Amino acid sequence: MDDEWIYGGQPAQIFDTIVRGRPNGMPAWSGKIPQGDIWRIVAYVQSLSGRQPASATPVRGDELQQGGGMPAAPSPDMRKAPESR
Repeated sequence: MDDEWIYGGQPAQIFDTIVRGRPNGMPAWSGKIPQGDIWRIVAYVQSLSGRQPASATPVRGDELQQGGGMPAAPSPDMRKAPESR
């Protein structure tokens, strides 16, 4: 989760780490996890670093990322109990 990637932080290097394992604790997952799932894990591991490529699409619209778009509290009209029929 830091900027130092011992075995490399590029997608292919992370994939290789997952498939082959690494000494002192990282088991090899080759043949145990389908390749498509390994690539999803690679994407997840990269997302933990906080270093997203400039071409990455935001998860939600900019107005929500910057705190806009949703009121801080319900409007007075929304606080009223619904009228019974």
